[in-house]
Amino acid sequence: DRRSLVRYDTPSIEGFKLSAAWGEDDFWDAGVRYAGELAGFKLAGGIAYAQYTDDSNGLNLRGCAGLDPDGGISSQSDTSCHTLGLSASIMHLATGLFVTGAWGRKTDDLRAERFAAAGVTKVAIDNKDDFWSLQAGIEQKFVSIGKTTLYGEYWRGTAGAQIGDTSGDPQSFQSVSDAAGLGFAAARSAGSEASYWGAGLNQSIDAAALDLYIGYRHYEGSANLFDASGAGKSATVEFQDVDIVMSGAKISF
Repeated sequence: DRRSLVRYDTPSIEGFKLSAAWGEDDFWDAGVRYAGELAGFKLAGGIAYAQYTDDSNGLNLRGCAGLDPDGGISSQSDTSCHTLGLSASIMHLATGLFVTGAWGRKTDDLRAERFAAAGVTKVAIDNKDDFWSLQAGIEQKFVSIGKTTLYGEYWRGTAGAQIGDTSGDPQSFQSVSDAAGLGFAAARSAGSEASYWGAGLNQSIDAAALDLYIGYRHYEGSANLFDASGAGKSATVEFQDVDIVMSGAKISF
């Protein structure tokens, strides 16, 4: 995002670099990163925390629930979201074997209050969204034209009760309810999850500063829906699986 902010980054100290920022509307964050080599391994990692207390003039850029200072609903709302994320990577330099992992969580302190302000009071509201991912593979110069990277990957994300539109209202899943024939008068999500697994190949061509790549991913997902009209109905909807093949080229100049 392009935002008005003040940021400071320290020089690299033994491979570590710290950064922090503060800006409108209104947030602050801080993080530490590391990159270096040790005993034949290349290492990199980072961890960062951010807190958001305003919804950027009604734009709801963070996907956070919004309430005005009196606890009502308005387009000029306060939020109370914080996120924590971390990742780490390690590569064995001699063999090119590598592993990368990441995890993140967003906690929305006003989500339950926003659902209550919208008249939803009989469903437990989960205020956390999480993800984790893992990728492993090998990067080696098997052919003279450049390095080849082969990898496999897995990603999984879970979301609590979902906040959607620009005013921070509970997200409507009415179209999903209608398509599944649930008959809900006002479908909302109490939670959802998605995952994918995949594999890919990247071939570098050093003489042309060119990368050729191809990758495959298989996606799955589901949502736990409830009828916000007070009918007391709930159901889990499994979405259709999706398979995607991506290929292309990237040239640096």
